[in-house]
Amino acid sequence: MMTWKKEAAVRFITCGAMILLAILLICCGEKPSANTGESDSDTDTDSDTDSDTDSDSDTDSDTDSDSDSDGDAAGTIRLREIDVIDWIQPAGLGAELGPSVPAIGFEILAEKDGALTVLMGTLDGDSQNTCNPTLEMTGTIDDTGYFELGPEDFPALISYTFNDENGDEQIFVTDAYIYDMLITGTFNEERTEFTGERTDGLGGVVDIREIAELFSGTFDNPNPDDICTQMSEIYTGVSCAACPTDNEAYCLTLKAWRVGGVEADISFEEISDFGAGCLEK
Repeated sequence: MMTWKKEAAVRFITCGAMILLAILLICCGEKPSANTGESDSDTDTDSDTDSDTDSDSDTDSDTDSDSDSDGDAAGTIRLREIDVIDWIQPAGLGAELGPSVPAIGFEILAEKDGALTVLMGTLDGDSQNTCNPTLEMTGTIDDTGYFELGPEDFPALISYTFNDENGDEQIFVTDAYIYDMLITGTFNEERTEFTGERTDGLGGVVDIREIAELFSGTFDNPNPDDICTQMSEIYTGVSCAACPTDNEAYCLTLKAWRVGGVEADISFEEISDFGAGCLEK
């Protein structure tokens, strides 16, 4: 009888010890870490959540991956008035046709990675000529500032002024294109002016069919065929050549050298077509 009681007591003590041990493990044991691969919450040394040591991947204040501040270059440039003697093509005739080309200016929109973009328009004194459409032109520019804009087809109001037989001034205005217009020069570092050397300047192609009306002071009934014939007879080496639009022989190439440009306090607005009433002069 006593033996059974001793065995029961031993069993009771053993069970109690096991229960006590389980309680101690639950209450006092360490909880396992949720991240078993590292001792902290991240592996970097900066204040962001990625694995690098800086806040972004570039060195400037913009959001792209280059090293400049942006791609914009503000400023408006007006081409200097071209001297008659600087219209070198067509030989002899350029000096007569050149003054009919409107005053041209452009606003620099962007310059980046060797590319230059401008908004091209024409001027009326110190303001934009709102009768003339604008054209966004692209080109190239190198580290020296030398640039080439175009060639592109530029819409322009072309005028011709002459005195009639009574001595009265007459002005003819027509809308036309300067085809394959190209402007070249060398900018200063600030992009406030550019210079043109003897090989730099303004060039383009005009279609006699579009500007025949301007020859009203020379011909009673001007038509493209008569104009081309007369020009070839009067000016040595001048003849109408194939046009870039349809390959018909009614076009002349105009070129002026030593063309330069200076900064102008003018802001261009985009204009899509010729203004109403602009040809009524």
